[in-house]
Amino acid sequence: MKAASERQFIRILHLVLSIPIVGYIYGPVASIPQAVRFTRWLAMPVVVLTGFWLWLKPRLLKWRRQSGGAAQTLLSLTALFSLMSSTAIAQSPVLSAGDAFPYFSGQTVTGKPLVLPEAASGKTALVIFTFGRASGKDGQTWNLRLAKDFPNPVRNYTIIVAESVPKMFQGRALSGIKSGMPQEMQNRAVLQLQDEQKWRTILGVKDDQHAYVLLLKPDGHIAWRNASVFSDSDYALVRSQLIAH
Repeated sequence: MKAASERQFIRILHLVLSIPIVGYIYGPVASIPQAVRFTRWLAMPVVVLTGFWLWLKPRLLKWRRQSGGAAQTLLSLTALFSLMSSTAIAQSPVLSAGDAFPYFSGQTVTGKPLVLPEAASGKTALVIFTFGRASGKDGQTWNLRLAKDFPNPVRNYTIIVAESVPKMFQGRALSGIKSGMPQEMQNRAVLQLQDEQKWRTILGVKDDQHAYVLLLKPDGHIAWRNASVFSDSDYALVRSQLIAH
């Protein structure tokens, strides 16, 4: 391929791949798991690598001629891709047992400020994140069982992440949440309308069908996190920890 044709092809490729990338940052793509994987692991790496190729191609070709082979060029490109992948992974760690719960600040649906893990300091607590209707129902199952088994409310906090909800419907969403939630639970529930992708990354969200539940130790570190929808075995484990502390 001639140099001019190659540049034209890469420019068109960048324009096409910029559509899902822009949607990932500013639009609804971040709430679609399949689109997220395509954007994160295909579209963005291709754009970055081809951009580097346009920038470094003259130097690489000159170096290849001087070194007398193409193997070194391939090795350099492979190392570059590995470095980019390692950097991306390092910047997006997924929370696991033993990690400290990251700082969270929001406003409950009753208008009160909530800061975690500070609000749960000194006590075992449960933090439930939901992303969409299906995971919201799963989170509700957790909360209803806790309300049934603990007459005195335990420290369970629900973060309803809904940044992808259009602004015109956010007020209706808030009203719906309040109408279907007991007053004592409303004081520990947050309708989070920002940083959705940040929390999806931190929690390693791959399935919007279940809530993401974290059991926090009194020192704010994670003692346990679920991997699927509500189950009696998971609930029994959490219940025993809440009773013990």
